[in-house]
Amino acid sequence: MSYYDELVKWKDFDFENYFSNVTDEDIKKSIGKDKLGIYDYLNLLSPKAQDHLEEMAVLRVEISKSE
Repeated sequence: MSYYDELVKWKDFDFENYFSNVTDEDIKKSIGKDKLGIYDYLNLLSPKAQDHLEEMAVLRVEISKSE
C-alpha cells in the first residue's frame, strides 16, 4: 500500500476526537504491548501520553539493553 493510499484512508479520521478520548489506561496498555497496532501508536502520540514519557523512556532503555 502506498503512502497516498494510507493518506486517503485516514483523510476523514477525527484525530482530535480520538485523542480527546484516549485514557491513561489506553496509554499504559499500549506501552505494555510487545507489538503495537495503529491505534497503539495513536495512543502514544496523543497529548495525554506526555504524562507517560518517562515510563516510555525507561522501557526503551530496557529494550535496548536486551538487544
